[in-house]
Amino acid sequence: MNTEKKDTKELCLKIHEFFSKLPKYKMADIKIAQQNNRGIIGGVYVMFEEGEDYHGYSRITRIGTHQADKKTAPDIPDKSQSVWKRMMQHYGNMKSLLGRKDGSIFRKNIGIAMLQKSRDSYIEAWLFDRTSRANREKYDSDKSKVPYNKEKQDKIEAKVSDYIRNKISFVVIPINNRKKRHDFEYGLISAICQASDFYPSKNWLGNFNDKEKIKQSHMWVSDGIDDEPVTDDEFEEIKQCCKSFR
Repeated sequence: MNTEKKDTKELCLKIHEFFSKLPKYKMADIKIAQQNNRGIIGGVYVMFEEGEDYHGYSRITRIGTHQADKKTAPDIPDKSQSVWKRMMQHYGNMKSLLGRKDGSIFRKNIGIAMLQKSRDSYIEAWLFDRTSRANREKYDSDKSKVPYNKEKQDKIEAKVSDYIRNKISFVVIPINNRKKRHDFEYGLISAICQASDFYPSKNWLGNFNDKEKIKQSHMWVSDGIDDEPVTDDEFEEIKQCCKSFR
C-alpha cells in the first residue's frame, strides 16, 4: 500500500483522453459490440457515466474484469465467464429490467446508494447475500431483521437496471492473461482515483453510498485504489491491446 501517493492527474487526463476515442457501447448495443469483437473473450472493462465530467471528457466511474479462467490454461478464458458475460451480469436481463445484485457488486452498490438516498430501511435486506439456501433460511428466520420482500426487491433491481442502462457506457481492453487483467484493472483504478482533481459532480449517485472506499475513490469500486498506478510502459501496452477493439 502506498503511504505517500503521487498526484496522478496528468496520467488520469491521458487515460480519459485515450479511452474517450474508443467506440463506446451501452446495453442496447451489447450484441453489436460482441459481433464487432468476435475474437475477444477476456478483458478489462472501463465504464463512463452520463452526467459526470472530467476536463471535458465523460468521467470514468468504474473499471473491472471477470474471473473464472481455466486453471490449466490461464491465458484462455472460459467463454462461459467472458468479459461479455460479466457485462450482462451488471446490466441485467436482456428481456426485462430484472437483475441479480448478489452476482454483481456494481449493482449492489448502486442499490445501496439509492436506498441510502431515500433513507429506506429495506437496505438491511438488500445488503444480505441470498445466494445460498442456508443464508436465505438464516435471514428469513430472524424476526429482528427487515423482512425480505420479493416484490420490493424486484422493483429495486429494476431501478438499478434502468440506471445502468441509461447512464453507463463502456469500452473493453482485450486481455486474456489473468494476471495482466488484474494488474491493469488495479493500475488504472489507482491512476485515476489518486489524481487530485478527480472528483464527482454534486449529483453523482455514488455520493449517497456510505462505503468509505467509494467515497474515497469517487468511483463504483472498492479495490485497487491504493495500488501502484500503471506505468508509462503498461499504459502503452494497454493502448496496443485496444487496437483490436471495434
